[in-house]
Amino acid sequence: GYASSLGRRRPLGYAVHTRRHIDALGHSRGPRRHARGPYGHRVSSHGARFEVFEGGQPPPGAGGGLAVSVELRPLGVACNLACDYCYQQPQRDAGNQKMSYDLERMKAAVSRSREPFVLFGGEPLLMRFEDLEDLFAWGFERSGGSSIQTNGVLIEDRHIDLFRRYKVSVGLSMDGPGELNDARAHHVRERTREATAKVEKSILRLCREYQPPGLIVTLHRGNATAEKLPAMMDWLRQLHAAGIRSVRLHLLEIDHASVRDRLALSARENVAALLAFARLRQELPGLRIDVFDEMERLLAGNDSG
Repeated sequence: GYASSLGRRRPLGYAVHTRRHIDALGHSRGPRRHARGPYGHRVSSHGARFEVFEGGQPPPGAGGGLAVSVELRPLGVACNLACDYCYQQPQRDAGNQKMSYDLERMKAAVSRSREPFVLFGGEPLLMRFEDLEDLFAWGFERSGGSSIQTNGVLIEDRHIDLFRRYKVSVGLSMDGPGELNDARAHHVRERTREATAKVEKSILRLCREYQPPGLIVTLHRGNATAEKLPAMMDWLRQLHAAGIRSVRLHLLEIDHASVRDRLALSARENVAALLAFARLRQELPGLRIDVFDEMERLLAGNDSG
């Protein structure tokens, strides 16, 4: 069956989000409509490449209905990690990384809309700390808060203080504890587990000291095979006990044959993993796993977000 949204037809299980992209010099490339399929793959609309929708709670004032935000990427796709499957990696390989930006021009571009903004990357915490505070303070004054999507490796005490002070909703991208997160590799491979341990601590600190972040988890051979799923489920049970309530699942996006060969699950393994997450959702009260929530809304004829 199909469900319609914004005058377009798409298979049931797709969620539509609208995001306006603003680059380091304040140039706007939007708004764009994006659809994410029931298995987490990206779909283009009007030829635009889909960007990952932010995790965490929606920014204050975002309201209900269609999810709308301004994606602010001061450093483009620059990142402190070298994730094996990252869809932005070809851009980095081609040298398309910006390490300079114009804060005032970005603010001016955001101000042309009433939409809230989400700080995105690459890795947005590579920004100068003083500029982060400037943006978050401005976002708080403008709309009561903002959002950030981060890999969490660079989070320090001072960042948590900023999040708290300026009401910044945090989304964290992580694929599991320990070895389950190895595909989200550090540039120095030997430091990957060290980086993962930092992120695990950051998640728990945010739960204790501020508010639980939303999680984005990409499923692949490193964390969602029959052998790996028990550890994944135990990790999510522990995070649920700490306060985590929002998980966004992505199935692996295959942009290169080498990614398929090393990390892709079979169709049968993908289905088994999704069923395991569906059972976990029934087990843990209040846990929201986006793909199932979206399917239920669409099947009920409510595809507005």
